[in-house]
Amino acid sequence: MTHAWQIAAGFLPEATEAAARTAAFINRVAEGRVVDGAALLGGPATLDEV
Repeated sequence: MTHAWQIAAGFLPEATEAAARTAAFINRVAEGRVVDGAALLGGPATLDEV
């Protein structure tokens, strides 16, 4: 993939998924639900909520 391919969110399914995963992680961190990744249900690659 080219550099910054996530900018194609909405056009490439992989980019859309990457953007959704990034947003979900940032939301969990902002809410204080992630400490060193330990609070991530199912590991860092999941979109599952805790």
